[in-house]
Amino acid sequence: TAAFSLSKLITVPDSLKTMVFQFRTISQQIEVVVENHKAYAHAGASREHLNGTLRTSDIAGDQQVEKVLTARQDGRSLPVVWTHDQKLRLHNFQVDSVHRGTSASEVKLAWDGAPVDSKCNGSVKTVIPALGEFSVLSVRNGPGTDQAIVVQFSDPLKKDQLLDGLFRIGKYNNLRYEIDDNLLTIYLPETKDKKVRLTLEPSIRNINQVQLGKRTEEDITIDNTRPNVRFTGDGVLMPGSNGMMLPFEAVNLNAVDVKVVRIYEKNILQFLQANELNGNSELTRVGRVVLKKTIPLNGVTDYGRWNRYSIDLSGLMKPEPGAIYSVSLGFKKGYSTYPGCPADSLKTATAGLTTLEDTDAENEKSWQYYGSYSDDYEEGGWSNYVWQERDNPCKSSYYFNKTINRNVLASDLGMIAKCGSDGNFHVWVTDIISTRPLSGVSVEFYNFQLQSLAHAVTDGEGMATVAVNKRPFVIVARNGQQSGYLKLSEGNSLSLSMFDVSG
Repeated sequence: TAAFSLSKLITVPDSLKTMVFQFRTISQQIEVVVENHKAYAHAGASREHLNGTLRTSDIAGDQQVEKVLTARQDGRSLPVVWTHDQKLRLHNFQVDSVHRGTSASEVKLAWDGAPVDSKCNGSVKTVIPALGEFSVLSVRNGPGTDQAIVVQFSDPLKKDQLLDGLFRIGKYNNLRYEIDDNLLTIYLPETKDKKVRLTLEPSIRNINQVQLGKRTEEDITIDNTRPNVRFTGDGVLMPGSNGMMLPFEAVNLNAVDVKVVRIYEKNILQFLQANELNGNSELTRVGRVVLKKTIPLNGVTDYGRWNRYSIDLSGLMKPEPGAIYSVSLGFKKGYSTYPGCPADSLKTATAGLTTLEDTDAENEKSWQYYGSYSDDYEEGGWSNYVWQERDNPCKSSYYFNKTINRNVLASDLGMIAKCGSDGNFHVWVTDIISTRPLSGVSVEFYNFQLQSLAHAVTDGEGMATVAVNKRPFVIVARNGQQSGYLKLSEGNSLSLSMFDVSG
């Protein structure tokens, strides 16, 4: 609570002498998860490392975070190596020098939040099996939105063994799977089953050809149908033959909120100074909101599975040729159809969902250079956010930060550029739909300050050779009302490992 003495600045009535207001910060919480432990090398199974994540609810200094966690095994302290991601408030750690001996032991991780001003503390023990013991250590749901199950073994699995018929999940056989050292990831088809039984046959072998030796069965709870939305496919370019149809998928939602920011064609090079083509930073500098709408998701018989939808952007607004459109999809608690929540925890979405909101108010409310027109999909603002409830669809906190974003550039122009040691650039422009080379296309090089460096026109083979004396930043191709953009930053070049370069 703050008290501001307004009367010391100006003359005001006694009732206004002191202005009292309040603000609130996030309570710092800590979550520690052990993800895996395995040998450094297959030849030395007695030396292992343990990997996990420490997540904080609010930003915390890297050095302070490293003081939170300690690791011990058999009374000795183990070294911990860190990598930090402040943006995600995620801190990955690796516990080194874990010993796997002739008998089983434990690694104890303990955390005390005092260095990051948190009252959280706790510990977790991880069993390190004895050498020669090949067994299943854990079974868990896989990350992401795909239905997958991850099985952790005590030893690395034989990479080239065929596991068809050696495992099954409920009624499903011959499932797609992937072996990654000591982890077996099994991908499930979409299912409404909430509980399934995993069966692993005894003939599964480790890297030393030792068999599991006994059948293992475990019941698994599947929960990947919490309300969510995702785009399908990848990329930014939307060929003209598709109009402006943007496909996406949603689960347990009867509506989504759509927001579209138009990045004006004349501002795209400025946009690329701070973004890749699929970026969404500092949008208020280069674009304006042109659409805010709530779209009902009708025609679905089962909201409890991932359903595919598409939005025709051209039917909702008038596209500007050459512009980039940053499309955001979000959802609120009131749009959820998630089963199992108390009746009063979910609100019914209002009728007449296809209401167009005032975009001018959105554009004028904030002019910060770093702004991106982001929304908070929750009720009551961040003051109601409870970090521990962020994964519970029955709570408002689940609906924070669920917005997804994709940029769309309606263009048929595909572009490749290669630079030789002589400084000459060779640029090829093709039609994405027909793959044919395009002649007569204007190709222009710009530096980072957006000044033109060189210009050329593609020949009958869709190629232009350009001598560029200074370091270029981006190439712009124009063909009628269509435009294409290719950043030339070093980090954007395609790795040679993607191509056959032998000979």
